[in-house]
Amino acid sequence: MTTGSVVPARPSTQLWIFPVLFAMLVFPAMRAAGVDSGSVGASLLFGAAAYVVAVYLFYGVARLMYAGQFLWLAVGSIGGAILGAVATSPQHLWFAEVGWLAVLIPGLVAGHLLRQNKTSFQVYLIGLIVLTLFSVLAWYPTWREIYALGPEAGEEMVKLFVGGLGTQGYSPEQVEQIESAYKLLAKLTVRLSPASAVVSAIVQFSLGFLWLSWRLGQTSPALGQVRRFTQWKVPFGLTPVTGVVILARLVGNDAIQLVADNALLVLAIFYAVCGLSFMEFTLHRVKVSIFIRILFYLLLFLAHLAGLMVMVLIGFIDSFLDWRKLGANVTVEQ
Repeated sequence: MTTGSVVPARPSTQLWIFPVLFAMLVFPAMRAAGVDSGSVGASLLFGAAAYVVAVYLFYGVARLMYAGQFLWLAVGSIGGAILGAVATSPQHLWFAEVGWLAVLIPGLVAGHLLRQNKTSFQVYLIGLIVLTLFSVLAWYPTWREIYALGPEAGEEMVKLFVGGLGTQGYSPEQVEQIESAYKLLAKLTVRLSPASAVVSAIVQFSLGFLWLSWRLGQTSPALGQVRRFTQWKVPFGLTPVTGVVILARLVGNDAIQLVADNALLVLAIFYAVCGLSFMEFTLHRVKVSIFIRILFYLLLFLAHLAGLMVMVLIGFIDSFLDWRKLGANVTVEQ
């Protein structure tokens, strides 16, 4: 594969540019509305809308960059930053502006790498690294506040959900058990909030990347080539990283263990997805009927944490055993 720059056809008359530009202009203000809204309902509504728009922007910004539409990129980038700053309260300005960069920069990087004829895996991996760095920068001040208020937030959560159980027929022993469970849930929610935010961003970027790959694959198959889901596998190179994180969790101090816990959750998502890919590969290979396949996935879903751990373990083992012989480009009939 060559490494020269791609010179795509000029798409200046194509209408897809304008929805992307509009999304770039309104997205930072939309996130600001979700953060600053005094209404829980409005906050959830704006947050959900911003989530969907972010997926579209990971696709749209990369496509603009790949198409060489630098003027429109400059207008959308600067305009979005200005509108976001105007719409955001001072205390949330860092989150709004750096959060905008966490969407904009990975898209620009992905589009640039595609122009350089990098492989889909290289584009995705480098995009993820950039995304993670900016996501951590955007959320870091918020995480510090969350950790500072963690015990108080946990107590409020317990009072909200457990406070009235004693008057609803529950025995003191049952109330105590439920209270302990909610305290543990509150502690885990606070402790793993960084990983939750990063995983959410990774899902958005992944959906946008798959959309972009599909779209470019219609005109440039080499650029849009992504392995079918039954061939997804975590690279073996991630195994030493996982080993270091596990070791840090076992022997590190509290701060290191906190970082390791969040890193393990992020890694577990990748291993779980690829473990599910292996399961789907196996079901295809043994020609399981649609009904049995649906039943299997239903039971896996009902298994909750146990099912998730099974997928993670399978994905981890498959990363270095190569059960599917993916190095030999084995395919599975759909």
